[in-house]
Amino acid sequence: AEVLFRSDTRVVEVTLVATDKAGRPVDDLRPEEIRVIDKGAEQSIQHFQIVPRTSGAGTINQRHTIFLIDDLNSDAATRPRIRAALAEAFPSGIRAEDRVAIVRLGAEGRVLLDFGQGARRLASVLDEPPAVMRASYESVELETRIATAARMFHTIAKGFEKTPGQKNVVW
Repeated sequence: AEVLFRSDTRVVEVTLVATDKAGRPVDDLRPEEIRVIDKGAEQSIQHFQIVPRTSGAGTINQRHTIFLIDDLNSDAATRPRIRAALAEAFPSGIRAEDRVAIVRLGAEGRVLLDFGQGARRLASVLDEPPAVMRASYESVELETRIATAARMFHTIAKGFEKTPGQKNVVW
């Protein structure tokens, strides 16, 4: 039996540093004290988290984000939407200080853009041929695709295990 699962989610993460009039950090901010306006429309806040400051120089913990392009579990029609979403998220390209990596999941994982390689153009990374072509995607058993994706998430988690700061995986 064919299993069809379609999903579409748009989550926009907004990180802010709140200070009072004297420039001191505001550590007790509440979601109801924040308004997010996009194209003139107020957006709801679905998740709110205060990230504690690190000791020492008082800087906020480093944030690392991995974008996982899943060629193993998606078809070729999805690719332009992924490219457009990444280009929209980084209109000026990915800078070295953005701490962003792009990984492609196929029969194996492949790092397309590693942390600190922001000088590479985002378009050239996304133009690399997919790891799995449509014909082979359809021929791979669902259980095999699930197991391969699970191994990739395990590998990512192990790689981040000792990295300080906030970690995000966007799949």
